[in-house]
Order: sequence, then structure tokens, then C-alpha cells
Amino acid sequence: MKTKVIALDIYGTCLPTKGGNTPRKGLEKFLGTCKNKGLILCTSSDGKTANVKEDLSDAGVDLGYFDNYFEMPRQKGDFTKQPKNFKPILDHYELLPEELTVIGDRQERDITPAIKLGCNAILVPEYKTPEDRNSFDINEIKRYIK
Repeated sequence: MKTKVIALDIYGTCLPTKGGNTPRKGLEKFLGTCKNKGLILCTSSDGKTANVKEDLSDAGVDLGYFDNYFEMPRQKGDFTKQPKNFKPILDHYELLPEELTVIGDRQERDITPAIKLGCNAILVPEYKTPEDRNSFDINEIKRYIK
């Protein structure tokens, strides 16, 4: 089955976790390529939707790339290991699990729960500070989206 929807984690994947809103290298090109291929883009962030939109906008990312913004709230305790629930995204778009590709920087929160549901998942290195911007070009992962 082919990917129809891409769910992007925002902090640590598209924007740095600390020190500003500089988009990861290749982000705009990646988003444009996905849209041109007819893929639906949404967010799967543990940040509040208003904050995600503001931070993406401040980073110069066109909010029009995203069809929807899904909040994946943090629970008390060690949130870095608490899995995100991607079922609301599957339900919203009426997808089979293999039609959703999740892209994130945390194995425990992003990748493992997506794979357990039967979704595709791509782990990227965590984007911590704006100085790390050029250490990984997110546009390179487009070849792994089937």
C-alpha cells in the first residue's frame, strides 16, 4: 500500500528543541515535494497547536503545507518515553495503517508506536539547536516514502 498521509513531529524533527525557530535543512523543499506528489501533510506534535503554528510561521514555514495539526499531549513523568497515539490521525483520514508515514526524532514516542500500529516510520536525528541545522538534510528522506 502507498503512503497517503505524512505525520511530522515538529520539535526535534522540523524545528530545534532549543534556541529558536530555524527550520531544519531541506524542510521547505521536502514539504513542497510531498505536496507536489499529492501527499497530505499533518503534524503530530506534543506542543499545543497554537504554539506549533506560531513557531512554524516564525521559522518562515508556509502553514498551507499542513492539512491538519494533531496534538499529542505529554503525560506526567518521563514524557520522552511515552508513546504517541497515532490512531486519531488514522481515524481522521480513514486510513489503513500502511497509508500513514510518521517522521520523528524519538524512537519511543514517534517510531515504535507507529510501527506497532502497522504504519511506516522514519527516524531522523534529533535537531537540538540552530547550529545543528546543516547536520542532516530532511529532504533526503523523500526517497524512503513509498
